[in-house]
Amino acid sequence: MTIRPSDLSYRKLRAEDDLSTLDFTQKNGTDPAGLQEFISKEALEYQQERLGITHVFFYGSGPVAFATVSMGDIPVDRMQASEKVALAEDITSYPCLLIGRLGVHKPFRDRNVGRRICDWTVTTARRYSLEIGCRYVMVRAVKDSVGFYQKCHFECNPANLSKDKVWMYRRVI
Repeated sequence: MTIRPSDLSYRKLRAEDDLSTLDFTQKNGTDPAGLQEFISKEALEYQQERLGITHVFFYGSGPVAFATVSMGDIPVDRMQASEKVALAEDITSYPCLLIGRLGVHKPFRDRNVGRRICDWTVTTARRYSLEIGCRYVMVRAVKDSVGFYQKCHFECNPANLSKDKVWMYRRVI
């Protein structure tokens, strides 16, 4: 069953949130992005230090996913040549909203939850871009996630596809 955007709610991660029963590992049980450890042990500390703010997404009253975002920049050389801004030839990177981590609980995968979160990050970045420089949403995706982000309209420089982690971006303006 596909989950509609109106079916999800979200809020900032709180100390009393217990997400330890959620499973963010891959189908084979591996966790190449370190999502399970991050949400269980590090997310609140990152938030307290303002390194990234984690938002918990709920379906009904139960948590089903999370995304940690922060400000960042994407190096121009990690992007396709068509993304270069002629006005800013000397700029080596562009401002972006960075998806540091994004995890969806296994039973809610393939139900558009991850796509809804990506759309939320784009909407958030567009809102930010009216007040501060923010041209893209960016993620450094593990290889297993590249296809997912491509379905969410993220792009990458094909020269980077052979790497373990791939810089991917989606324009917001």
